[in-house]
Parts: sequence; C-alpha cells; structure tokens
Amino acid sequence: MVAVIIALTGWAIFEERADARRAAVLASANVAQILADNFTSSVRQIDLGLLAIIDEMARQKRSARIDAAALAATIDRQNSRLRETLGFRIFGADGALQAGSANLAQPYGNIAQRNYFMAHRDNADSGLLVGPAEFGLTTHTWRVSVSRRISNPDGSFAGVVICSIPTKVLSENFAKVDMGSKGEVLLAHADAGLAARFPEVERSDELSFDGKLDPRFLEIIRSGARIAQYEYRSPVDAVDRLATVRWVEGFPYYLLVGVAEEDYLAKWRRNTLWLLLFASLMSAAVVAGAVNIHRRISNAGIADAALRANEFRWKSALEGAGAGVWDWDVPSGEISYSAGWREMLGYDEEDILPGRAQSQALIHPDDHTRVAAAVREHLAGKTPRFLAELRLRCKDGQYRWILSRGMIVNHGADGKPLRMIGTSTDISARKRDEDQLRLSENVFTHAQEAIVLCDVDSGTTVIDVNPAFTRITGYLREEVIGRRVSELEAFRYAQDVFEATQRALLAVGYWSGEKTHYRKNGDSYPVFLRVSAVRDDTGAANQFVAFFSDISQQKEQQRQLEQAAYCDTLTGLPNRRLLRDRLTLALAGNKRNGLHGALLLLDLDNFKPLNDEHGHALGDLLLIEVARRLGASVREVDTVARLGGDEFVVVLTGLNADAALCRREAQLVAEKIRSLLAETYVLPLSEDGGEASFVEHHCTASIGVTLFKHPDSYPDEILQRADKAMYAAKESGRNAIGFYPETAVPATTTDELAGKLIHLNWSSDYECGNRLIDDQHRALVAAANRLLTNILTGHQETQLAAQIDALMQDLVQHFKDEEAIFTAAGFPDSDGHKAIHRQLVEEAVAIVEHFHSGQLDVGEMFKFLAQNVVTQHILSADRAFFPYVR
Repeated sequence: MVAVIIALTGWAIFEERADARRAAVLASANVAQILADNFTSSVRQIDLGLLAIIDEMARQKRSARIDAAALAATIDRQNSRLRETLGFRIFGADGALQAGSANLAQPYGNIAQRNYFMAHRDNADSGLLVGPAEFGLTTHTWRVSVSRRISNPDGSFAGVVICSIPTKVLSENFAKVDMGSKGEVLLAHADAGLAARFPEVERSDELSFDGKLDPRFLEIIRSGARIAQYEYRSPVDAVDRLATVRWVEGFPYYLLVGVAEEDYLAKWRRNTLWLLLFASLMSAAVVAGAVNIHRRISNAGIADAALRANEFRWKSALEGAGAGVWDWDVPSGEISYSAGWREMLGYDEEDILPGRAQSQALIHPDDHTRVAAAVREHLAGKTPRFLAELRLRCKDGQYRWILSRGMIVNHGADGKPLRMIGTSTDISARKRDEDQLRLSENVFTHAQEAIVLCDVDSGTTVIDVNPAFTRITGYLREEVIGRRVSELEAFRYAQDVFEATQRALLAVGYWSGEKTHYRKNGDSYPVFLRVSAVRDDTGAANQFVAFFSDISQQKEQQRQLEQAAYCDTLTGLPNRRLLRDRLTLALAGNKRNGLHGALLLLDLDNFKPLNDEHGHALGDLLLIEVARRLGASVREVDTVARLGGDEFVVVLTGLNADAALCRREAQLVAEKIRSLLAETYVLPLSEDGGEASFVEHHCTASIGVTLFKHPDSYPDEILQRADKAMYAAKESGRNAIGFYPETAVPATTTDELAGKLIHLNWSSDYECGNRLIDDQHRALVAAANRLLTNILTGHQETQLAAQIDALMQDLVQHFKDEEAIFTAAGFPDSDGHKAIHRQLVEEAVAIVEHFHSGQLDVGEMFKFLAQNVVTQHILSADRAFFPYVR
C-alpha cells in the first residue's frame, strides 16, 4: 500500500507540473497572438491617416491650388483620432518639415538621413514602411515611425508623410495584459533590435539594444520563423521564463511573451507540499496500521477505518491540485466520484448514480470506442496506466474536454483487477488553443495566396511553393523547385526591374506592389505581390518569401469603372471629367518646361441634318469617324476628347516657349484637322435583307483655338476662351478657325499649310558609339530643326532654298562616310543598307527639284527630312549596324 501511495503521489506531482507548463505555453501563445494583432491594428489605423493626408495633397495638386488650411484641418483630424501618437507630419523632398507636428511641443528636425526617408526617396513602390525604434533628438523619445511616400503627379519624389508611436505607449499597452508578477513582453525589429519592453528598462539614445535580448530570441528573428517556443533566462533580470516568439505578420517585427517559472509553477509548488505532507501522513498511518495488524489481528476493523481516513486525505490532496477523483470497483461496476469531479461538470451529488452504465452515457458518442479500448488494454495489463482524452457531457448539455488518467491499485488472488483509481482534469482551454495553433500551421497548405520560398545565396533559387501556386500559375511544384526565379516563365521580369526589387528587399527587408505574371499556358495576368527577406545570424538576407494573388477580376472591374467614369461611351474618347484632369496635368507640365500649350474646341457645322434625315444611329457612326480622324491628326502625347453632342476638344501640349511660334504651330494643326474633317464621309445604312447601301455626307467644323500656360490659366477659363473663339469662327461663315481673343481666321489651302510640323529632339539613346556617325546624325537633326524654325518664322523661299541645298549635300556626304565605316566593320547587310541610301538620295534629288520648280512647298520638304530620313532611317534602320561600329 505504501508503494501505491508513493507511486500515485509522484505521478500526480509529475502530471500536475506538466499540466502547469502546458497551460503556460498556451497562455503565452495566446497573449503573443493578441499583442501581435493589437500592434497590427495600431499600424493600420495610422496608415488610414497617412492615406487620408496623401489623398488630400493629391486632390489639391490636381486642382493646381494649394489650400494650407484644408491640409492642416486634415492633419488635425487624424491627430485627434490617434492622440497617443506623436502626430502626423509632412516632410518635403529635402527632408525638411512642411506641415504637421501638432502633438509635439518643439519643432521637428530634418530627416533626410533617416533610413525610411531614403528608402521612400529611392523607390517609387516603397509602400507602407514601419521602421525600427529610433531616438528622436528633438522629442528625446524612443519611437517607432510609420511612413508613406508622397509623389508628384509625374511620379517624382515629393517627400514623406509620417506618424510615430512612442515606445513608452507600446510598453503601457503590454502592461494591460496579465502575465503574472514577473511576466515579460518584448517587441523587436527584425534588423535593429529592441523596440519596446514591459517591464520597461532604462535605455540611452544608442541605436541598437541587442544586449537586452536573449541570444535565442535573436536567432529566431534571423531565421525568419513565424512562431517558436523555448525556455530562457532573461539577460535583464535573470528570471527564468517560458517564451513564445511570434512574427507580426506583414511587418518586420517580432513579439516575445515570457511567463515566469516562478508564476506558472506557484500553485504546483503549493499543491506539491500538500501532496507530500498527506502522502507522508498516509504512509506513516499505513506502516503503523500494518504493525498494529501484525500485533492485534483482532482489531482489523479499526485498521480499515484508519486506511479509509488516510485514503480520504490523499484524495482530498489530489482534488486540491485541481483534479477530480474517480474510484471504480471493477467487479461490481460501481464508480464513486469526488466532489471536485462533480463540480467540474456542474453536477450535484444526487445527479450522478454509481453505475458504470451511467458514466458511459456521459461520454461523447465519437469517443466511446477509443476510450473503451484504452480501458480494456489497461485491465489486460498491456499498458502501465490508463490515459485518454475524451469529451464528457456537463449538466447543461455542453461537452468539456477531459484528460482522464488512472491505474489499477488492487488485484485479486487470481490476478484479476479489483479496483482502479484515477483523476480527471479539464483540458477544454488547452484543446481550443491546440486547434488554433493547428490552424495556423495549415496556412501554408491551405492559403488562397500563392507562396514561394526562395534561397538568395544560390541566385534566388525556389525552395518550395504551396498548392495555391500551382492552382494560379499552372506550374507543378516539381517544375519550379531548384530553379532560379529569373529563369522562370511564370515571372519573366525585366532584368532591371528584378534587380531593383531585389535591392529594395535587401535595403528595407520587404517589398509590395503590382506585377505582371505568366501562367504555364503563356497567358499574362496581374498580381499583387508581397515579398519579405529572411535574414541569417549575421543579418544578411538568405531567403525571400513571396506571396501573390491574381487580381485580374479586380483590375477588370477597375477598368470598367474608370471607363464609365472618364470616357465617352460612344467614341471611347476622354469625357469632360478626364479632359479637366488632362488639362491640369498639361498646365503642370508647362510649369516645369516653360512651354505653351493650345486647346482646340471643334463644333461640327452640318451634323443636325444627318440626324434628322437618317436617324441617330447614322449620326453616331459619323461621330465615331470624326473621333478616329482627330486621333490620327495629333501626336500620342496630345489629348482628343468629346464634350458631348457634336463638340470635340484637342489639347496640344509642350509646343513652344515663344507664344508667336506656339500660335503658328497650333494654327497648322487646326488647319490640318479642318481639312481632314471636311473630307466626305461614307456611312453604311443598316441592311434590310437586301444589298448594303451607303450615304455620303459632307460635314465641316468650326474651330476655336486658345493658348495656355501655367500659372495664367485654369481649365474652366481655357475652355471658355476656346468657346468664344469657336463661336467667332461660326459667325464668320463656318468651316473656319478662330483664335482667342482675335476674330476668325479664314481657312487656307492644304498646300499652304501641309500639316503639323514638330521639332526633333536628339537623345543619347540614338547614339551608336562611333563618334563620326553620332556627330553627323546630331548635326543633321540640328539642321532640320533650324529649317523648321525658319519656316515657322516666315523666311523667304529664296532664303530657305540655300539652306535646303546645303542640308542635302551634308546628307549625301554622311551616307558616304557611314558606308565606309560599317563596311570596314564587317556589317553583313552592307549592300542592303547602301541600297537604302541610294533610294533616299534619289527621293531627295526629286523633292529638291520639285521644290525649286514650285511644285512642292517647304512643309512637304520638312516632312521628308523628319519622317523618311531622320525618324525612319537614322533613328530606326541605322540601328542594325550599331553593334558592329561601337
């Protein structure tokens, strides 16, 4: 009997300690998850404020009017919403404070050298950045900064908007969670060490604080693990703790929640003392009883009473340790339950009958077979003890998870079990937490996002992909494992884009943005991609983890919404709303380059009769044809829009810094459009079972033209001026061009104004690397531009003739020098290229003869030089021999 008591006592002590540790593991895991979610929520709340401020700035830039009061009101609203932060602030491209800091008592310094500022400045797709803890020299406060990039309308860097959380606030939030008297919470950045701790510790303005972090915590951070648990002794206070480390998903931060051994084993130590005390008393009583039995066999009844008393004591001790006790008389089948067992399930004493049949009815149906098998194996002597996790029905009908443990304590003379004693412990909370942990571990397998794990050291080689990757891309896991990302057709990034993304990852640890990926069948599709860097013990990135999802449906919905909001449904041209945006951008461009622009407002003169005679369907066809002709008349950088009805607008940008030359260029384009729209329209009538028929219609346009330049103009004002000029053209007899504020300009012939002429811009991209060829190409472009300038400024034909002859002589000499160079360099298509030269020279000779004889105007002459010689030959065909002459 003494051996049984000792065995049960030791077993109870061991199991209770294991239970206490398991409870601590689950508690720390739950708290870590809660605190990680709270930190994520705080960052997201700040991000909403950052986006609101950026949207307000973008709205003001689109309107070309900066309203400092409205911007300050937006910042104040966000500051009042998040009072625990250091306030929202806007910094310019030079790092100087421009607005904000309402929550600060002192001015804020320049941040141009801050890592997050430089990351935003160097990467247009930097997105949301959550930086490491840093010491503010102005505020004398440790804080974590959350920031976003501000971009100009042309995409250039305009500054950052930032909001910081004091680390003291984070520590105070940690203190609200009950982790015992000596619990510890740490928040650490993946690259820069400790950010916040509870209890707080003294720290200077040093940038790193790794001395206050357990080495194993740092190892886990550098390994990139999502969650880990271990025991450690804190380097801060030398307290032994059990820790859960969790990655804060989406951000370069890790949380450590430590439960002190002194706290989670306190109850176990008290119960152990009680168990040892009662076990000692019971053992002493058993020994004394045995001696007494030996001496006085006649007093057996007294000994039995003593044994029952001692048994009561150790059962009470087990209940004091939090376990319910059951005692099964195997032959009779009767089971007795302690008060603690009944209380655990909500039963009163009279609710539970002693029969084993009733106890079986309490077990969940799905657990019957498993539990009965475990009992049979222990009764047969196949297992040293009975152990089972099962669900028992409570009095209220709900089920609780129970850990039931027991062992046989009495055998009969024939070796058959007579008595079995055990305990029941409520493990419902543990089971819930285990289910949660199991769910987290299945994320990789069941995630809807594709996940790709890459090794950096071997050239971004794919280590693993999840099933969603195969579902989205069509590639099997075996087809991509071991291959470099840059070699996979699934991604197919341009080398410069791939390298830029990799640099951003190595610099800030993560990257997010939109990309174009390719399925196995070759189809392209847009994705939203998030990539994080995983670092080793030295801090170097050795792995990348990428998450992406197919956003084709969202993109199509966005395109349809934008089409409906910004484009004319009939012609597909920009509508009035988009026209205003384009005008605003054109004004901003004029401000940068100092050039004038022009707006042409067109109204069709003979449109209504077509509608009245043939119906709106044919009128719609004419409007579609007008839109096509207008699009073919201007450059890709220009805008053609439809205001409604038969009114159209053309916006010409970046024409000339000189207003007179700009007016001349705008007049050339207007005349070209007027002539093109005056050509006959052949429109098909609908078929009624017979042959198709067509209607010829003649329609002209009255055009109003006005120039614009920032800051002298606004979109509405420009449209009003063009409208006045257009009505002046109509009043002059229609089919005319009117300039604001001048009267209508009569239409000129097509021969007098051959079309819109543009200056040619030389770029270093056009150079082949051979100095003589590059110098001659550059000289020919410059000579063509001088000719254009003289045409637009009204030089006499005789003056232009001499300039044209000299230009043709230079062209012929250039062809000769170029042929000698590429022939000597071994260009394989030398003969074919020489034939092109001969054809161009023949065309040039013929055009010059026609010009001198008066059969061709200077406009056509310039078009030959600009299109045939420069654009099609020098900037296109000549590139074939560039690799041979460098």
